[in-house]
Parts: sequence; C-alpha cells; structure tokens
Amino acid sequence: MATIKDELRLLRELLCFKETGKTGKINETAGKHGYKQSNFSNMLKQLEEELNLPLLTRLSTGVVLTSDGREIFEIASQIENILQRVRTYSKRSKAHGNLRLWVGDGLASGYISGCLPEFYLKYPKISIEICCSIDNPSLIHETDIAILYQKPPQNKKFKISKHTLHFALFASPDYLARYGYPQNLEDLCKNHLICNRGIFTDVWPQWQKIIKAAEHIAVQTNSAPVLVQVIKDGLGIGLLPKTGYNEGLVEISKIKFNISHPFWIVSHKDHKDAPIDALVSHIMESTKNL
Repeated sequence: MATIKDELRLLRELLCFKETGKTGKINETAGKHGYKQSNFSNMLKQLEEELNLPLLTRLSTGVVLTSDGREIFEIASQIENILQRVRTYSKRSKAHGNLRLWVGDGLASGYISGCLPEFYLKYPKISIEICCSIDNPSLIHETDIAILYQKPPQNKKFKISKHTLHFALFASPDYLARYGYPQNLEDLCKNHLICNRGIFTDVWPQWQKIIKAAEHIAVQTNSAPVLVQVIKDGLGIGLLPKTGYNEGLVEISKIKFNISHPFWIVSHKDHKDAPIDALVSHIMESTKNL
C-alpha cells in the first residue's frame, strides 16, 4: 500500500509532467515553477520509470508527448481540475440565474471556452446561453453580454471595454514527431503542412504573406473549431489564440511570429443582474493573463 509520502511524490511528478506537456520545454517549465533543470528532469524520468512507459519524445528543440504521454497528460489535467475545485470551494458564489452571451465564432472556441471552466467552479448555479455567429449581432440589446472583434459604436446605454487576444503558431505532438520542428519561417513555408482559417488572411498581411509563400496548404476552413480540431488531429501547423483551449498542442515558440488583435466586451449599464456582473468580471479578469 502506497504511503501518503509516495502519493505526494507521484502527484508532484504528474503535475510537473503536465506543465511540460503544455510548453514542450523542460528548461523553461522548470524555471517557471522554481525548480533546477536537473531536478525537474529527474522527476520526469522517475515518472516514466515508475509507469514503465515512454511519455516524452526528446527533440533538439524540446519535447513532445508520446501516445501514452497524451493519455497521462489528460489524467494529470483532471488532477489539476480537482485541486482547483478544492482551492475555490469556499469562494463559490450563490449567484444563480440565466444569461445570454453573444460571441463571434473564433472568440467562442478560442477564448470563451477557456474561461468558462474556472467560471463554473466559482458560479455553479449560473446557466449561459451562448449565441455564436461570424457576423456581429444586429441588435446588441437582445443579448446580455456581447464580445466583438469589431469596435462597437459608442452608446451611453452600454459598458464597453477593450482587450487584446494574442495569436501564435501551434502544432500537435503527433505532427512534430512525424515532420519535425520548423526551424524558421522559410522552413515552415517550404517543408511543412499548414492549416489556415480564411479570415486570418483577410485580416493580417503578415499571415497572408506566409499563406502565399506556403507550398503545402493542408486545410482551409472558415470555422475556428474546425481549425483547432484539424491541428489537434495532426494535419498541420496553424495560427491560434494563445489561450487555454490549446492544451495538448505545442506552441512553435522558436519562430518569433506573434499577432495581436483587439476585441471588445459590451454589456448593459443599467442591468441589475448578478450573473451578468459575475461573467463580465470573470472575463475581464481572465484577459489579464492573455
């Protein structure tokens, strides 16, 4: 029977492994969490030895998860969720009710989906109706909160705040294990498969230049969720927001290609609704970490 000391050691190894899986970098992850690189690497090796499974493929540019590593990564992520639930238990609000949130297709899957799990830990009795569209809502009055990519007109009836979403290149561990890590933009365009969301080429000249130079466009789509899924399925490298829904993917951080785009949160000034205040405050707090 394992002792509490043994369980704590395994828990620490799993959490270190999970963070490494998110970044794809052992040195960077060790430093971020206050460990010496050698001690951190030893914990990862001990976990592999204890499970008798290879969990990480070590490359010159970092590490990627093996097939077993991806399963252990998911288990470790569940452990983190449990710890978060314990931490927030005493802070859980009694606020309850329904609200309607309008959000663009890309922001829904690229940003809001990453904010809501922690929100529901704090407000388990609030129900949200999420309305998505590629176009802005014709009547913001018909929704409680709107999150827009285009700057809304000034209106004394609404509270409007501006924020920024950051994008970077991402790929799945499977893709990197199969095709290798791109060394620079020229290598990316010449030797790698690229997944593209068409609207990105309309909005950003930098990305349009890459798409024009790319020799292998694997997938074109107008859907943000589809773009995320095909990248997770290992079909190629793509441009995604740097938010929580990219768990399991590896940021191509060696290539310094980052794009930022503004968005606006709009809500009614005269509402007296606790769920609306709770969600607006939570989203605004979450943007500080983007």
